[in-house]
Amino acid sequence: MPEEGPDERSRQERTAAMETEVREKIHLEILKRTGAYHANDHILLPSGQHTSEYIEKTLVTTEPSFTEGLGAVIAKHFASGPSTWSSPPARAP
Repeated sequence: MPEEGPDERSRQERTAAMETEVREKIHLEILKRTGAYHANDHILLPSGQHTSEYIEKTLVTTEPSFTEGLGAVIAKHFASGPSTWSSPPARAP
C-alpha cells in the first residue's frame, strides 16, 4: 500500500474538519428547531453563573427522530471515554 504524502494528509484533514463543521451546524439546527437552544439572552444558571447560550434539555426530547440522532452523536463522542461508568445510587422509595 503506498504511503500518503503531505498533500493527501492535508486534504483528508480539511475534509474531516469540514464534515465536523457541517455536523455541528446540523445539530445546532436540530436544537433550534425543537426550541431547546437559546442564544443572545442573559441567562442566570442555577449555579449563579451567567451565560448567553443555553440548551433546554427537556425540549430536545420532544421529537423522537432528533433525540435518536443526538443520542448517537453523544454516544460517539463518549465512546473513547473510560470503560467504567457508574450510575448514581438508586433512591429508596
